[in-house]
Amino acid sequence: MDLTTLIAYVFNCAVCTTIGTIFLLTPIQKDVQGKVDSFSKTRLCLAASALIEALTSLLYISRIINGVPHLSLDHFTSPLFIYFAICIDMTAIIYLLHGKQPKLRTSILYVTPVLLVWLTHIILFIPDYGLTFSAKAYNEFITTKPAIYTCYALYAVFVVETAYILKSVGKQIIRFR
Repeated sequence: MDLTTLIAYVFNCAVCTTIGTIFLLTPIQKDVQGKVDSFSKTRLCLAASALIEALTSLLYISRIINGVPHLSLDHFTSPLFIYFAICIDMTAIIYLLHGKQPKLRTSILYVTPVLLVWLTHIILFIPDYGLTFSAKAYNEFITTKPAIYTCYALYAVFVVETAYILKSVGKQIIRFR
């Protein structure tokens, strides 16, 4: 067990959990009309993002403590969690800039391709390993060609969607100015 890596993930998990909890427990403020103000929405988004990062670190910690190779999470699971954290962070930026909120349809379109790749990844896992979602089985699966292809598909979706999200946030920044 690599003690330095374990300490880094424990520290990251503790910091992200603390930040997420502080943002989550800060009282929500409402404006005159009774709507939640944009700063409170921003804090809630940042809390969710920090807690997702804490969960990712917790997965790494549990694998390190159990002596299971943890770097296999870098192929698919960690990027998947980071994607959702980035989407939530971009939403926080939009709230902070008092920008036009994305419609529900647009939000669903952001997430759908990633969810489809994730479901494909799981569906490809099940025929060979069944419903045994153990770390050992996943470490074996991640080296197979179908898993590698779904990882590449996930990365391709990330690149396209990140460009689209950055374009959208860029428009919000221009409107804010």
